[in-house]
Amino acid sequence: MNQYESLCTSILENIGGKDNVSFATHCVTRLRLNVKDRSQVNQKGINSIPGVLGSQYSGGQFQIIIGQTMNQVFEQFSRMCDLETKT
Repeated sequence: MNQYESLCTSILENIGGKDNVSFATHCVTRLRLNVKDRSQVNQKGINSIPGVLGSQYSGGQFQIIIGQTMNQVFEQFSRMCDLETKT
């Protein structure tokens, strides 16, 4: 398991799994997720994952701050979730 797969697995465990994600996109530093059920998101758990710099809800999205490795994380996350994505 590579470092990005491990990070994405931890993220998925704390957002209620890939079935709770309806859409994913990203900006330069943030993974932006539309989640179906906000009550399944463990924000404290997300914030404690090594490689996550923080998280917040903004504009109807759950945003996870990753930093400079966002492109690699998003590529791995997309593969793991098999979701429609927008860059």
